Amino acid sequence: MYTVGRCKIRDWRLQFDMTQSDLANKSGVDRSNISKYEQEVSRPDLKNLKNIAAVFGCYMEDLYEWKKDH
Repeated sequence: MYTVGRCKIRDWRLQFDMTQSDLANKSGVDRSNISKYEQEVSRPDLKNLKNIAAVFGCYMEDLYEWKKDH
């Protein structure tokens, strides 16, 4: 079993040389929400997660680290 670990949206965004505003414009997700996701204040719903992953051309699962439960 796995649990969700650290959010990697910021890592992906910086790898693509994008600002939060750039990602917001391309994904249709509000910039303030992207900031909250990156700070791990909140987590995206499936629609926003899917839209962000589509911008990067990755799977939704790639936007988080996964920890194996013992």
